[in-house]
Amino acid sequence: MDRVGELLSAAAAPLAAYGYLLTGSPSAGEQLVEEAVVRVFSRRRPPRTRAATESQVRAAMVARALRARPDAPLAQAATEPVARVLGELSPAERVAVVLRYRDHLQLPEIAGAMRTSEVNVERHLSRGLAAFTDALGPIDPIQDPVLVVSRRDS
Repeated sequence: MDRVGELLSAAAAPLAAYGYLLTGSPSAGEQLVEEAVVRVFSRRRPPRTRAATESQVRAAMVARALRARPDAPLAQAATEPVARVLGELSPAERVAVVLRYRDHLQLPEIAGAMRTSEVNVERHLSRGLAAFTDALGPIDPIQDPVLVVSRRDS
């Protein structure tokens, strides 16, 4: 089996779910996966291992999601509260929240992935968390121990 087929058979569902989180839409998430796979495999030297391939596809998905325009109708069409909030966030806010709370990255890693400063990441996370708090209520640090901590606080 070729590497593209191997990747898609092993990781199609998780990549589609990741795309959904980054875009707020199942169809846009699948399209994001397709674009990222094409981008990664059109390079002169595609990655050699499946793990490296999946990592590069996810990075390409993040980069493409950051260039997307906000899509307000997606937010209105969503029935799940989390999906609705994700749909209301700007692409940068959505990506920052996904990288922090889904991928468990720290501020410097998120800033590197988004190619922006840590200050901008903090701003995007703050706005994203405010949107979730407004829609879903306060976040309990005991039940949700993943906190955003800047280097200045530590």
